[in-house]
Parts: sequence; structure tokens; C-alpha cells
Amino acid sequence: LRSLKVLIEKEEFEIDSIEILLSYVQNKKLEIGGSLILPELIDLGKITVVLLNKIIEVRGLDEVFIEDSKGSVLWKVLSPGLKMEELRNSLLSKIDYSRVHVEKLINELAKRADEMLKNRMEGVLLQLLERYSEDTEELRQEVLLLAVEGNKENIIENLCDMGVDINGEDEANSYRLAIENERCNSLVKLLEIGDVLDIINEEESVLEMSIRKGGKIAQIAVKALGQSKYKETRREAIVEAIKLELDREIEEQSIKMLIKEVDILDTDLMGESALEIVLKMDNRLSDFAINALGRTKRLDESVNCVVIALKIQIEKVVKQSGDIKHIESLLSYLKGKKLELSTNRPLFTELIESRSLTLPIFDIIIKNRGIKELFKEENKEALNRIILMKNVDYLLRIIDEVDEDNKYKKSLLGTVELEAKELCKRNRLSHIMLLVEKLKVSNKIKQYALHLAVKQNDRDQVAKAIGLGASIDGEEYGVNSYILSIQEDRYASFTKLIELGDILHKNNNGESVLELALRKGGEYAKHAVEALKGRKKSEAEYSLTGVIGKEILSKLADLGYRVTVETKQSKVQKYKEAIEQEDIQLLESLLKKGDVLDTVNTETKDKSVLELASSKGGECADIVLKELPKSIYLKERASYIIAAIEIIIYRDGDIEKLVKRVGALLENLPVEEDLKLENKSLLYSMMEVNKLKLDLFEKFMEIRGAGELFKEYNKELLRIIISMENSKYLLILVEAIKSTKSKGEKEGYIENLLIGVEDSLELLVESGRFANLKIILDNCGDDFIVERSRDKKLGKLIYLAARKQKKEIVELLLGNFVSFVTKEDLSMDKWRERLSKLIVIVGKNAGFPGAELAGGLIGELVKPKERSEGVDEIMCIDEIYREGKWAIGIEIEGRKNLLKYFVESVKSFKEMSRKKLEERMESYFKKEFKGFKDWVRKELGKIENSCITKKMLDSRDMSSELAEGDEKKEYQLRKEKKLKEVLEELEKYNKIHDSYRKFMKEKITRVLKGKMEWDGYLKKDLFDNYNIMIEAREALNAKVGEYKKEEIKIEAIKMAS
Repeated sequence: LRSLKVLIEKEEFEIDSIEILLSYVQNKKLEIGGSLILPELIDLGKITVVLLNKIIEVRGLDEVFIEDSKGSVLWKVLSPGLKMEELRNSLLSKIDYSRVHVEKLINELAKRADEMLKNRMEGVLLQLLERYSEDTEELRQEVLLLAVEGNKENIIENLCDMGVDINGEDEANSYRLAIENERCNSLVKLLEIGDVLDIINEEESVLEMSIRKGGKIAQIAVKALGQSKYKETRREAIVEAIKLELDREIEEQSIKMLIKEVDILDTDLMGESALEIVLKMDNRLSDFAINALGRTKRLDESVNCVVIALKIQIEKVVKQSGDIKHIESLLSYLKGKKLELSTNRPLFTELIESRSLTLPIFDIIIKNRGIKELFKEENKEALNRIILMKNVDYLLRIIDEVDEDNKYKKSLLGTVELEAKELCKRNRLSHIMLLVEKLKVSNKIKQYALHLAVKQNDRDQVAKAIGLGASIDGEEYGVNSYILSIQEDRYASFTKLIELGDILHKNNNGESVLELALRKGGEYAKHAVEALKGRKKSEAEYSLTGVIGKEILSKLADLGYRVTVETKQSKVQKYKEAIEQEDIQLLESLLKKGDVLDTVNTETKDKSVLELASSKGGECADIVLKELPKSIYLKERASYIIAAIEIIIYRDGDIEKLVKRVGALLENLPVEEDLKLENKSLLYSMMEVNKLKLDLFEKFMEIRGAGELFKEYNKELLRIIISMENSKYLLILVEAIKSTKSKGEKEGYIENLLIGVEDSLELLVESGRFANLKIILDNCGDDFIVERSRDKKLGKLIYLAARKQKKEIVELLLGNFVSFVTKEDLSMDKWRERLSKLIVIVGKNAGFPGAELAGGLIGELVKPKERSEGVDEIMCIDEIYREGKWAIGIEIEGRKNLLKYFVESVKSFKEMSRKKLEERMESYFKKEFKGFKDWVRKELGKIENSCITKKMLDSRDMSSELAEGDEKKEYQLRKEKKLKEVLEELEKYNKIHDSYRKFMKEKITRVLKGKMEWDGYLKKDLFDNYNIMIEAREALNAKVGEYKKEEIKIEAIKMAS
């Protein structure tokens, strides 16, 4: 070896001598003292082409690949410089003839590519990549990434000239690398070659990703937009970028540049226009955005976007964060257009719902659109609701406008006639008086005015109503105003009625006001007698029951009235006889001059005529129920009515008749009266003995309203209804809450229901009350998100359901959670992040072991190396989420934003192609097992989506663990078969996914953009497609599971051996 070195170092040597010496050391490594001879001699310039060829001829091409700490012949020859060029060309020409050594060279290049770029060997590297272009496709992609990382613009350009894709998949995407690692020079070069509107992995544009990064990267991307060839075809990406810039509060000028590049009514992927986005997110640019409407070419096709923008601006003005002039500007662009956010979503209705229709806003809209706007068919419901508003000025404005335009007066009259009863229920006296004063309303509304005035005990309003034409003795509603004033105990109203009416007027039963007042007694009787003074003496004789004071009798006698007072005992006996003997005629005649709430002595206690007749049933019960509305004791003797309800329910009998009778009693029970007997809830008592049948409960809710269940004395009943097995009771309660007209009351009931639900959460989960939870969450779920504490409760509930393995409930909760936050326009990643954080917080607060791992596991597939208690629950949630079944059948009507989830699911359901999976698996199985799992985990983190196919990469070929023989062969055959099945299933899956993607793009995205109507057919198509997609995922997941089971079998074999 030393002689060989000396010989080569001579200026002149015989090649034959070299060959002879080489033959003596043919099986020895060419090194002295641990250092290779040839690399050192190359450095000294002692190796010629002839000599190198001879060495290769004797030693073989492998010799050039042998290296030590100072390098190899190969790397010395590949070094830059003219001296090496001849050696390099000669060596490469020999390598070219050996496929094995070409692959070996490429592997060496792959290992040292980074080093070559850092040591001024990029020229050689590029030459080699081009020379072996057919074999270096993947390597060139890797070198491009290294060049991007090193800001080597010339290398990037040269590689792209060779056809390297700058927009590769997953981790091979050079745009992504330049943006994430802030390689500004590289990004500039990439954008010169590519396009800032290139879409990365079918998800977001380079522009969006750059803006998300911010800083100089964002500036570079925005600047590059001017040269984009996709500006006309990829406007959605620019709008998405505008949204991102606004979110990051980037300087105004940059955002304006983006806005100028689009039509202000261009939309993002979810159908939200640039105009809406700007108005929603940045007051500074409102003028700029609204002025941009002047150059739009899309107004006719995108009217809905302008209406939504108008709603946004109105809500800002109401919150005192917007300019009212912008409302007028937007309305000017909407002349002749429908004010609808989408089909069947009128602006007026939406503003009422969001409490944004203030009087100034109402005036601006009417001023710009005219009163005719309110009388359009689509605004029918809105008009009704505006008339019912608490502030009477809305109704006044409508009437004043209608007076100027007589065309709509008839329509208004028709509407108020329909809403009059509701106005009366809501005690809107000023509204009804206004209608009576200003419009030619029916006698019915005039009577409403008088009845409300009586109930409010307002003498002036009573007089006014009568002056406006209300009949003082009209009995259209069962009782006249005299009886009403006595029933309601409105003494001031009673005195005014007597002053304006006739104390001797008789009602339909032939009973005079005087007689009624005398039966009522007290100040009513005294005032009635005083009212007789000055009248012509009468010979009339009155027969009265009960105790009348001597003073009253004396005054009546002085005035010429003869009163025969029948003893109470006598009247009571007659009542008893009539009811016991079912003498209907006698009972009717007694009630004409008596009262169904008159008391009757029984052996146990005093009872009312109503109770006795109700106990008897039949016609007797029907008669007293018919006469009940005329009773003058409805308020002070309400307990008798409640007792009668209990009697009728306990009698059982025909359910239809029973419900009808209970309804009649409830209708006459004063609303302020508690539904209790002997200080105990009537409804709870009925529930205890199984008497509160479903139909009955529904009738109670219909008449008494949902508020009855939220009274303190019904607290236990509410708890029972929330958690009872028959969920129909809960559904009836929820429907009653939804039908509550007053928004304030409705919100209060929902709040109280959710408090009750919170107290029963664990019980609902443990007992598997799926239907109950579904009813609550479907109808009141939004309120879980309003309150952050409830948000945490929902997280706790998901965790508990997972622990109890209640898959159905976890699916339900996930579906509701997505529904809520999607309404807040959060992307899928955001709500997943929120869910994981939520579980972490809840888990820590509630002491759930392992909950802190949720943040790392939701969105990750590889389980932690060391398992801990609590991981199963989190993995359960994660797995159920990934299955996607929870989204099947989620309610979309009225919540179109939920369609965004399905559009986003296209991305989350994306899996690797067959080719990509095969390439990755082949690459991974070449790795050594040492550190394999850590390496896999790192690699998986780079891959977007591909949730199912990622599992294949968390596998390895374990045949090396088995001894040679039949067992090993069988294992390898099984693995090959299972892998083939997975790959075939994956091909089927990707075809279904492609079809799913097209459906979402062509149909659902268009619905979100307002270009297609949402209807029942489209809903069916959506869920049909989604179901097929979910089934395909399940099938692929099953095949992957079968493949991975082979590893478990090998582990079992190893343990057994």
C-alpha cells in the first residue's frame, strides 16, 4: 500500500506497475493508518483519468463509493473546479453503464444534497439531476425544498426549468415551506415562476396562506397579485384573503389593494361577499367598500349580498359603531330589488329577530322604500310583529303613512282585525285605542278597547272607549263591561260605567247591574244604591241570596225598591237538590240569579256549586262550565276552580271530554293564580298518581303556558319531565316555550330550562336519555354557547358520554356543538380546536384524569407511547368525530350556515391516492426499526387530512421478527393480500370522494352563495351523498383495520413463543 502510494505520487509512473501493485492488495482496503489513499491523492492532483480508469478496472466501481472522514473518490471528483471536470466526466460515463451504481449515486446525492448546496456544489448537483432526470423526480423535489429553505433563487429557477412541481403535495409543497419558514427571497422567486393564486393541496391559495403568516410574507403575496393569471377565475381566493387581512388588522392600503382586484360582490368559498366581510370586520373601510358598489357588475345576481350587508350595517348602527349614512347608501343601490337575505328570509323579519329594528331604522327604510314595502307578501309576518311591538309609535308611523297612501288602508284594516285579540292579550290598550281613533275598525276592536280600559281601571280610557263607539253593555265576549269590572275587581272602572250607563240594565240572563252589585257586596253595593238616587221610584222587586246589610236594605226601601232576601240555607238546599237529582232546569234557573262559585255546605267542608256539579258530571258539569265565565267571584274564589280541575281529572272517563272540561276551567282561572291546592302543586300531585296524561299536560301548557313549569312550586315536576323516560312531555314543554310570543319571557324560560338541565346532565347521560338530550339541544342548544359556563357543561357532557360509552349521545353532542359554532362562522379547525380546549378545561376542573391529553389527541391519530387513565374517553370522542356519523340528519332549516360544515368535510375526508400511499409505505418500510415510531409520528404530522390512510403508515413489515419458514411465508402472503384489499378499497373510496367533492362544489357551495335555492330535494341529495361518503369511510377503515390486525397476530405469536 505504501509502495502504491509512492508510485502514484511520482511524476511519471508505469500504469502496468500500478496494476501489479493493485493486484497484490485486491482484497484489502486502500488505506494507510486509517486514511484512504485515493481521496488524499486526488486532493494532491495525482490521480489522472487513465489512472482512475485503471483503478476502476481492477477494483470495480464500488471503490469510488468507499469513504472515510475525509470523503470518497466520488465526492472528491464531484467537487467544483476545472481540475475535476475531466475526472468527473470519465467517472460518470462509467457509472452510466451500471444501473446498480446509478441508483447508488442517486442515493449518495440524496444524502448529501443539503451539504452540496451549502458547499458551492449546486452547479454539479444540478448537472447530475438533469443527467439522471428519469431517476431523480423525487430527489429533485427534495432539492427544491432545500433550495427554498436556503433562499437559493437560481437553484429554484433551474429546478423549475427541469419541470419540478413547486406546488407539490403535503410536505413537498415549496410554497408552504417558503411561507411557514419565512423565506422571502424564495417566495418572490416562486411567485415569479408560479402564481400567488395557486391552490395548495386543493385547500387554500398561496395568497391566503401568506396573509395568514403575515409580515413581509403577506406584503410579497399582495404585491404579486397584480401579475396573477388567475385573477378572473379565482376571485374566491382573493376574497378569502381580504377576510384574513381584516382579521389580522393589516394596514389599510394593503387591504384596499386587494379590494380593487375584485368585484365588491365577489364571494369567498362559503358565499360571503367582500362587501359583507368588510362591513362586518372593519369600520375604517366601510366607505371604501360601499363606494366600490358603484363599479360592480354583479348587482342583479348578488342582491342578497347587498341586503345582508345592509343588515350588518344596521346592526352596527344600533350598537352605535356604524354610520347611519351608509344605510341610506346601501338602500339607494337596492331600489327596485327585494329586501331579502335569501328566499323566505325578509330583512324586516331578520331585523326584528336581532332586535335591530329601532324606530329610526324603521323610519329610514320606510322613507327610502315607501309604506308599500311593509305590505308585500314576504313581509306579512313582519307587519304583524311590528303592529304587536310594545312601542305604539311603530303602529302610529304605519297609520300615518297609510293615511297618505290610501291604497294600503284596507290591507292594514284586515291585518289589525286579525291581530286585535293578540293585542288585547298583551294588554296593548294604547295600540287598540289608536286603531279605534284613526281607522274605521269593527265593533269587535272597539269592545276590546273598552274591556282593556276596564281591566286597567282607567276611568278616562273607559269614557274614551265608550265615546269612540264601544257598547257599554255589549256581550260579544260572554260578559258585558259591568260584569267584567266586578269580576276583575276594578272599582274605578265600575263607577265610571255606572255614571255613563244604567244601573238597572239587565244582562242576557235577566240580571240587572244593581243585582250583581248587591251580590258582590261591599263598596260595589253601596255605589249601586247611591246611583239609584234621583231616579224615578220603581216598583221592581228583587230576590237576592246572601247577606245584605240592613243599611243597604233601608236605603233601597226608601228609594221604593222591594228586596226579598232569600236565606243562604234555602238557596244552598236548592243547589244540592238540583245537582243530586240532575234537575237541569232548576240548576239553570238558580244560576241565572246566582253564581257557579256560590258556596254550598257539605258534610266535610264548604264547596262551590262548580265543584259539586263537576263531581256529578254529565249535563250538570256542562252547565256550570258554561256559566263559569259570568261568575263575579273568579278572582277571590279561584281555589274552587282549581279544586274542580282536580275533581274532573280524578273522575277519568273519556279523555277527549275530560281535556275539554279541564280546558274550560283553565280558561277562566285568573292567570296570576298559582295552580296549587293546599299549598301543593296540582300538576305534580297528578304526575305522582299517574293522572297527568299526555293530552292533559298539553292542554295545561296550551292555556297556562310554559311559565307554569318554571314556578318555584313546580321545580320537582320540571326535574321529572327533563329526565323521564317518556320524552314527549319534555317535547310539549319545549314547544310551549317556542310558542311564547314575548321574546323576553321566552328567553327567561329557556334560561330556567337549561338550569334544570344542568342539574340533570349526569343522570341524562347515565340513563341514556338520548331523546331527551336531543330535544333540549335541538331546540335550546344555541344558549349553551351564549354562556361560557354552559359551553363547559357541554364539554363535560361529551366527556361523560364517552366514559359511559354512550356513542349515540356523543354523536348527538358533537352534532350540536358543530351546529352552534358553525353559526359563529368558525372554520372546522377552529371549532375542533375549541372542542379540545374545552375538554381540557372541563377535565381539569372536574378532576378527569387524562383530560389534559385532549389538546394533543383531538386531531392526532398516534396514541401516546405511555397510555394514561382517561385517554380512552378522548380517543372515543376523536374516533366518533372522524367517523362523521354525527352530522347525518342535523337540522339545517333556518340555519343554512350549517351547510359550511359539509363543504369543509370535503377537505377533512380527503385521503391519499393509491400511488401516494404505496410510495410512502415503500419508503417507510425501508427504515430501521430503531426510532421508527418517533420518526413516523413526525412524518404523520406533515400530512394534511388522510385520517384513515395515515394509519397505514403507523405500521411496519414485521416479517423480520419471524424465523424463516412457513409461518413467515404465510404472514407475508396475508400482508400482501390485505394490502391489496386496502389499495383497491382506497381506489373506490377516492372515486366516491371525487363525486362528493363535485356535488359540494356544484350544488351546496352555490346554495351558500345564493345562486341555488335550498329545498327538500337538495336536502335529500345532500344526506344521500353524505351517507355514501360515510359508508365509504367505514368500508376503508374496516380494510385498514384488518391489515393492522396482522401486527397484533405477530405480537401474539412472539409472546407465545
